[in-house]
Amino acid sequence: MAFLRGGIAVKTISFAVKGSPIGQGSMRHIGGGRMIASNDKALKAWRDQVALAVQQERNRLGEVVQFSGAVRLDVKFCIERTKAAKNRALPVTPYDLDKLVRSIGDGISVNCDLLVNDSQICEINASKVFADGCPFGGHITVTEL
Repeated sequence: MAFLRGGIAVKTISFAVKGSPIGQGSMRHIGGGRMIASNDKALKAWRDQVALAVQQERNRLGEVVQFSGAVRLDVKFCIERTKAAKNRALPVTPYDLDKLVRSIGDGISVNCDLLVNDSQICEINASKVFADGCPFGGHITVTEL
């Protein structure tokens, strides 16, 4: 998809990832100088979900949207409300917001080819809210700069 900014068409894609968002950050040593994410299985499944959501949106659009330059990443994480959080306005979850964003960055670059490299992300607008009344997961928009 594209929209006009100052009379110039700007490429953008928006998609939703269903499920419980998983953060990426803490690593553990597994021997032989190798490191893996401490939540490797859950993280891999989440990043695969991100890649699947990108592919579904590409199919819906009928084109392979891909970015080679600088982009802005807008992401809203909708977190399932737990009983312990019934009186909280905002989710204070086990995953830091920056680690949740990192899993999206790698999901759209490593797990699929929406970005050549997540270093293309030059602006980030991210938030996490409770998924009261909406499905939990991530709502992502990538826009070329």
